[in-house]
Amino acid sequence: MRCLLKVSIPVETGNATISDGQLGQDSSSPFLADLKPEAAYFAADNGKRTGFIFFDLKDASQIPAVAEPWFLAFDANIELHPAMKP
Repeated sequence: MRCLLKVSIPVETGNATISDGQLGQDSSSPFLADLKPEAAYFAADNGKRTGFIFFDLKDASQIPAVAEPWFLAFDANIELHPAMKP
């Protein structure tokens, strides 16, 4: 099922990870490589660094593996929504 993963990184954590080089142009590559997203967009949303990532979730059992790296690396808030094409 196509899903939208919304990843919001708190300002303090984002600033710290940018300062230590963990968050940057290619920092999310390992996370994105595993998801093989159809599309990924990054913006500021409600004052937080936010990613909108569209990918195929083959089974609900994948949800912890999708979310946990973002929790651990960036203390991120995660939302996962089904997404459809018109």
